[in-house]
Amino acid sequence: MTDGLYLGKDPQGGQTVAIPPDRLRTHGVVVGMTGSGKTGLCLVMLEELVRAGVPVIAIDPKGDLGNLGLLFPAMQPDDYAPWCGDDDPAAVARSWQQGVLRSGLTAAQVGELRSKMALTVYTPGSTAGVPVDLLGILKGPDAATRDDPEARGELVAGTVSGLLGLAGRKSDPVKDPAHVVLSHILDQAWASGEAVDLATLVLKLVDPPFEKVGVFPVDRFFPPDDRMDLAMAFNAILAAPSFSVWSQGAALEPERMFAQGDKTPVSVFSIAHLDEGQRHFFVGLLLSKLLAWSRRQPGTDDLRAVVFFDEVAGYLPPHPANPPTKAPLLTMMKQARAVGLGVLLATQNPVDLDYKALSNAGLWCIGRLTTEQDRARLLKGLEAEGLAPTVAGLEKRQFLLHQVGRGAPEVFGTRHAMCYLRGPLTRPELGRLNALWGAEAPPRSTEETRAPGSAASQPAVAAGSSVPPSVPGVESYFLDPRVAFSARMEGAFDAHAEARREDGKTVFAPALYADLNLRFDEDRVGFIVDRRLARVFFPLEDRLPDVPMPVRVEAQDLLPDAPKDALFAPLPTWMDEAKELSALQKRVLDDVFRTESEGMFANKTLKLYGRAGETEAEFRARCEAEVQAAVDDEVAKLKDKFEAKADKIQDRLSDKEKKLAEQESLARSRQLEEAVNIGSTILSFFGGRKKSLGSAVTKRRQSAQAGARADQTEAEIERLKADAEALEADLMEEVEAIETKHKRALDDIETKEVRLEKTDIRVEAFGVLWVPVTRRV
Repeated sequence: MTDGLYLGKDPQGGQTVAIPPDRLRTHGVVVGMTGSGKTGLCLVMLEELVRAGVPVIAIDPKGDLGNLGLLFPAMQPDDYAPWCGDDDPAAVARSWQQGVLRSGLTAAQVGELRSKMALTVYTPGSTAGVPVDLLGILKGPDAATRDDPEARGELVAGTVSGLLGLAGRKSDPVKDPAHVVLSHILDQAWASGEAVDLATLVLKLVDPPFEKVGVFPVDRFFPPDDRMDLAMAFNAILAAPSFSVWSQGAALEPERMFAQGDKTPVSVFSIAHLDEGQRHFFVGLLLSKLLAWSRRQPGTDDLRAVVFFDEVAGYLPPHPANPPTKAPLLTMMKQARAVGLGVLLATQNPVDLDYKALSNAGLWCIGRLTTEQDRARLLKGLEAEGLAPTVAGLEKRQFLLHQVGRGAPEVFGTRHAMCYLRGPLTRPELGRLNALWGAEAPPRSTEETRAPGSAASQPAVAAGSSVPPSVPGVESYFLDPRVAFSARMEGAFDAHAEARREDGKTVFAPALYADLNLRFDEDRVGFIVDRRLARVFFPLEDRLPDVPMPVRVEAQDLLPDAPKDALFAPLPTWMDEAKELSALQKRVLDDVFRTESEGMFANKTLKLYGRAGETEAEFRARCEAEVQAAVDDEVAKLKDKFEAKADKIQDRLSDKEKKLAEQESLARSRQLEEAVNIGSTILSFFGGRKKSLGSAVTKRRQSAQAGARADQTEAEIERLKADAEALEADLMEEVEAIETKHKRALDDIETKEVRLEKTDIRVEAFGVLWVPVTRRV
């Protein structure tokens, strides 16, 4: 249909919007709030990369990038039925047929994409998809990386950071003794060609194969007791029954994942099932391997492959945070373009990312953002503040395409995805998806691989007692079934809903619930904002979800008591004791303390600060009033100086004008006397009288002198008027300089993040929220 990656169309003129694939060599960022269409656009871009023959590795924290594999060229109801849950398969098929056609695509093109792509969904730490042998990385890199000290050092640092993260330790590659010693052990082993495993590494940690680190003895640099504590933490990981899956499955080899036969490989790494430490461990290792692979590639001007990272917030945070994922990802953003490896990031808010990484992105797709403050920050960073009205006016599935240094930005509406946007896939569904694509996966039990909707898979939540399980000292709350599936919840619980039961009972599943009062204050400037925050973590499977649900539960949404017709699922074993709930409460509060903030306008030059609820326009008006007052004060100080000079000129001018009037009067009198005298002299001469001509000449000379004096005074008056005009010009110049100096302060308006103190968080309610998962109809 078009050359390049077909993203969508201009909503005004309908022109196709596309970009050359090579544009992603300079990396890209897709930004948009929840519901903006960000995930849909990213899947469209991945489809287009496959059509262009570009291999992709995709990191999937949410679990919905597997949707890329839901490609059904025939687009018939039976194709969608196993995947669409409670939705009508016929309606879904009709929607996709119409959407694809509306985008100018055909069923044949869907088939071409299906036949061109080789999709594999990997699930590190799980056999739901294709597992990944992560511990195999300890055996050592390939010969080229091993013999390159810089490349080997980067891979060592990334591997050690990941291992320490898995053990629950945050580390600094330069300052942390644990990181330094482990890095020495691993680097020494790899440099000599020795293959190690985690057990060997633990033993070497207890008894290092060297005596000194730098100039200090190793026992002084990293004491034996501290090394033993870390070794015990690693040993606990080794002993855990669930850990064996980390050492089985596919090797983490970018060469194989990027290798192209007659199809374009797409490797999706689904990590939604992992906890935070495990996610950082895996992603850090993957990125380190990708970076090492890129070091071995020759330079090129073409796009060789793309690494896509969805919801990257937390993995590339601003300074000083330094998770094991940050360094390799930042290095790739800076250097990988030279070898044709593009990085595409997606996030809800770029403020959550390191600016050094963002400054290396040449392509931006900007969707709807939550607040005016978010828009202003983003556009200021792009030096595109003039686009604020355009971004503010974006609708759902509309984006502003900004290509740095490549012409004017343009707005487009995304084309319809060819793949079915089902949403996050469950673990059994990931296995079915791999089977659909012929990807190798370990065999699963029949129970695991049953399709949704089959008899054995209902109900999804095991209903237990009619009495809600309780934890001593922990409150229980009950969400009203009329609210759970209401429009106000925007379908948040729909994906977890079950069909109406024949016995009419409602099954309730547990969620973790916190109702908090937050106070953001800057006492020294009088800024105080109170905000209510409710957090709901659901569903609760083998761990607490990393991200709360995007719902707002209010007091009136809760029932006073458990409903009589209710059945309650059991509590997870990891939160059925008071001490476990206490630890979870601390975790939630720590997360709120760390992530929540309130924007306050500030102008440090004027020492003015925003007020609660004040808009930017209102704050600017206050700044302008302050500037005008400062200008008025300084101009007033010029009054004495210029008034004295002006009074002096005015006095002299008055004197000269008075003198001129007298001189002009005298000159007229002399002229009259001269005329009379000349007349009488002539008459007397012709009359024979002897009147002297000398007196006439004298009168004439006196008349001329009077006129000359008047002319001189008039010239002096003109000079005084010129002095007055010059004085006025000097005054205006000084006033303008004063205004310019003070108005510069209006450019110093910024938004300051007001963070929370621990004492600013007040817990109004915390405990188990029972969520109805059975539909009423």
